[in-house]
Amino acid sequence: MANTITVGRMTFTSPQNLTITPSPDNSRNSTARTITMSGSFVADTVAAAKVLRDELVSMGNSDLIYPFTWTGDDLIEGYTKISGVSVDSSRLGTGLFKYNLTLDV
Repeated sequence: MANTITVGRMTFTSPQNLTITPSPDNSRNSTARTITMSGSFVADTVAAAKVLRDELVSMGNSDLIYPFTWTGDDLIEGYTKISGVSVDSSRLGTGLFKYNLTLDV
């Protein structure tokens, strides 16, 4: 079974790395956390890879809140803000790009 994370309209299937750290907010019972994940997107065409890349960069540049679900842990869901995005598109001509994403959940 694939471990999928969905942020907005983008679904990340089995990220290569996924780290969860607490985000202290001076509240004694806070469940706030930061999720950092990285992996690769492989698209069927270069055009499709560019669409995925541009959507991810656009989401990282906005100040919006996105719906968040994770099939690997149904206790971590709700809404998230993307606090950091980086994309390595040096192999984009093959339909592949690597991403790093930081979410405040």
